[in-house]
Amino acid sequence: MWVEKEGLVAGIAPIADRYAALVLPVSGDSSVTAMHKAARRFPAGKQVHVLYFGDLDPTGDDIPRVLQEKLDNYGAPPYTLTRIALKPEHVARYHLPTRPTKRRRGMRNPEFEGESVELDALPPDVLHELVEQAIAPHVDLGVRAAVEQEEAAERVALQRLVRRWRRRQDR
Repeated sequence: MWVEKEGLVAGIAPIADRYAALVLPVSGDSSVTAMHKAARRFPAGKQVHVLYFGDLDPTGDDIPRVLQEKLDNYGAPPYTLTRIALKPEHVARYHLPTRPTKRRRGMRNPEFEGESVELDALPPDVLHELVEQAIAPHVDLGVRAAVEQEEAAERVALQRLVRRWRRRQDR
């Protein structure tokens, strides 16, 4: 998952962690090094789905194109990149506040039309739901259940170990 707002990564990460999905902050100006690392991070021979969350403004709207261009230049294996949010239908459905779009000479994506909206205008519970809905179809729930079962068994074993250690300390 790529998120334009670095400040939102911490709030989204716990949901992504449940699915073993990686969350990274990105920008249209992501460094050469970051994009090279991202291209190498994609496992060859596996389906890779990049889920993008960004502002609805000229830059946020253009980031997927720029990132895709950079990834392709660095030889990323095949992947799909899908914009999950922010979309005009989110603005309408959740009555999100808009602001005039900043227009300046030489701006990126001058064909962007309409008002701009910040991704962080989405209520946190809505953003979390969008994250969950975007990730879930790409996860093998059987594997996820097996991992959760293994983690639960490990927690029990660690709790037993801690109890034994404490009893020894009390002697």
